[in-house]
Amino acid sequence: MKLDLSPTSWGRVIAVTAAGTAFFIAVAFFVRSSLLELLDRPGRRHGRGVFGAGE
Repeated sequence: MKLDLSPTSWGRVIAVTAAGTAFFIAVAFFVRSSLLELLDRPGRRHGRGVFGAGE
C-alpha cells in the first residue's frame, strides 16, 4: 500500500496532522518536566497535583 502525499490528498493531511500532534505533545512533556525541576518542594507537589502526576 502506497501513501499518496500529493498536495490535494487526504493522506498528506492525516500524516501532517499526526506528526504535528506528536511534536506538540512531546514539547508539552518537555516543558512540564523542565518547569517542575525549577520549583521548590512545595511547588513541585502543587505542580504535580495540577498536572495530574501524583506522588
